Amino acid sequence: MKPTVRRALALCGVAQPIVFASLVAFESLLRPEYNQITDEISNLAVGPYGILQDINFWVSGVLLLGFSVGVRAGLASNGRAAWAGPGFVALAGIALFLVGFFAADLPGAPTTLHGTIHLVLSIVTFISLTAAVWTVRSAQMDDSRWSRFYNASLGFGIAAFLALLLLFGVSLPTEQGLVERILVGVLFLWVGVTGAELFVLDWTDPRDSRSQPATPQRSAP
Repeated sequence: MKPTVRRALALCGVAQPIVFASLVAFESLLRPEYNQITDEISNLAVGPYGILQDINFWVSGVLLLGFSVGVRAGLASNGRAAWAGPGFVALAGIALFLVGFFAADLPGAPTTLHGTIHLVLSIVTFISLTAAVWTVRSAQMDDSRWSRFYNASLGFGIAAFLALLLLFGVSLPTEQGLVERILVGVLFLWVGVTGAELFVLDWTDPRDSRSQPATPQRSAP
C-alpha cells in the first residue's frame, strides 16, 4: 500500500469525530427545541432537517470503514488482535452507516420496527468500537512503533468501558443525551487520536528491519 494511501486512510480517522461533532452542533442550532442533555443524538434524524443527521451517519460510517483499513495497515502483528481490532472498527462503521436508514423512536412514541433496528445498530456500533479500543491496543503492544501510545490507549479503553456501563447499566432518563455523548465522545476521540498517531507513524514494518550481513573484508597481501 502506498504511503499516500495509508495516510489518507489515517486522515479518515482524524476527520470522523470532527465531521460528526460539527454536523450535530450545526443541526442543533437549527432546532432550538433540541436539548443536548436530555435528547439523544439520533433524535436529530427525526423531524425538520433530519436528513442532515442521516448524512452524518452515512459519512461517519464510510470514514470509519476507511480508518479500519488504515489501522490494519499500521499494525505489524498478524495475530488475531491485529485483525479483530480493525474488524471491530469496520463493523462499527457498517452499523453506523446503516443507522442512517432507520429512524429512532422518540421518547414516549410507539415502538416501531425501524426504531428497533436503529436501536440494535446503535448498540452494535457502541460495543464494536469499545471492543476495537481494547483489541487494537493488544496488537499495538506487539509493535514498538506504537510505544508512546500504550498508556493513552489504555486510558481510552477504561473510559470507554465505564461509559458503556453507565449508558446501559444506569437509568438516567433526564440526562440520557449527556450520558450517550460521554460514550460517543470517548469512542470517537479514540478514533481521532489514533488516526493522528497513525498519520505520523513510521510505516516501516519492524519485521523488515533485519541487519544486513557485513561485507567480508579482504586481508592485505
